[in-house]
This record gives sequence, C-alpha cells and structure tokens, in this order.
Amino acid sequence: MSDGDPIGDSGGAQVGRGPLARELLRLRCLQLDTAPLEELIAYDRAATAAAEARLQTPAAAVGDPAPPLPAQRFTAAPEVPHEAVPPAPPPPRLLLTWYLSRRSPFCRAALLALAAEFRRSDASTAVIALTPEPPETARRTSADLALPFPVVHDNGSTAEEFGVRYAAPLEFAGVLGLTTAGPSSGSSGTQPPGSDELPLPLPATFLVEGGRISARFVHPDSRYRAEPAEFLRT
Repeated sequence: MSDGDPIGDSGGAQVGRGPLARELLRLRCLQLDTAPLEELIAYDRAATAAAEARLQTPAAAVGDPAPPLPAQRFTAAPEVPHEAVPPAPPPPRLLLTWYLSRRSPFCRAALLALAAEFRRSDASTAVIALTPEPPETARRTSADLALPFPVVHDNGSTAEEFGVRYAAPLEFAGVLGLTTAGPSSGSSGTQPPGSDELPLPLPATFLVEGGRISARFVHPDSRYRAEPAEFLRT
C-alpha cells in the first residue's frame, strides 16, 4: 500500500510478499478452520476499531521526526533487566516494532521471522520490540523464543507518541490474555470503570534513521505484519 493510505500502509516498503506473509496466511486459514467464533469476532472488531481510530489520528508519517525514546532501551540485552544497564544514545538506524501478546500466534510468527532476518543481516540496524505485556513477561518471551534483540514493556506512552495506540474491544484483550488490572498484570493502560475498551498498540513497525522515520508499516488488523527483510535490507 502507499504511504498515503489512511488505513494500512508500508511507508513505501514492499511488504506482504515474503516468507512471513505466507506463514501469516497459513495462520489465518488455520484460525478460520479451528478458532472459536468468539475469537474471530474479537479479531475483526479490533481491526474495525483500529481502522476507525487511524482515520481520526494518523500514525507518525515517513519523514516525520521520530518521537524520543527512553535512553535505557537502547542497550539492554534481552535477558538483562533494563534498570541494570547504563543508558546509551539511540543508534543511527533503529527498527521499532510492537507485538501484542505471547499468546498470539501471529505475534510469535512475526517475532521469529524478525529474529531470523536480524541474524542474517549485517547488524547495521538495531532492533527493539515493544509490547503491552509486563516486563517479566517480555523477558520470558525473549528467552523462550531466543530473540537476539531487546523486548521491552511499553506502558502505552511510546505507542501514543507514534500514533499507533487505540481503544481495543475488551474481548480482544481477553483473547490475547491481556488484563485490566494495571501494567504488572499485562495491560497497556487503565480501563475506565464500566468501559468495554482497553488501550492497546497496533503491531506497527517503524524504521528510524538519523532521528527521522524513513519507513513504516501500520495496519489495523493484527493478523498482518511487516516483512522483516524489507526493513533490515533497505
């Protein structure tokens, strides 16, 4: 899709044609065949809510200055608590990607594909994966999948600054195993009393070079993801 598409786009990168796209298609077919109807409805409602939110508040665009990130995120190894690592300046080329939950097969597939491509790359691009899940869960995901890049908790502030946070239906958060009891139990925001929504990030990807966004992939449906090679080989 072109960068001007308000619903889903790649910011000029050619995505959706590689091995991850084929794996995600397989998972979507499997979901249609085996998942409970409630799960399918939850994913579809979340995609609709995300698309409506993006029409109201577009994500950060290619060419925009990248919002600043907490400095400690740039050096922490996957298995090391970020509080124990000295801060460092941002790298000249940085790939940021959000995933929602270790319970999502689409998120796991995207993380594994990104890890495989990162290992094949020349390491000129730093990678950080962000998640609404709590820090201890992020570290467990990193260890379980043997990810070669940091996985860090985003309390919603970074997603908000990049314009990829939206009010997700509560049933979608439930399918993903995200709760409403605060960051320690996995939520990315506080649910207002009586609300049937929970703020969550889109599983977006941004490439930041020299402090500016040079490519992006933003899609309202979390069953679609950026093809890692298109960001790590540009």
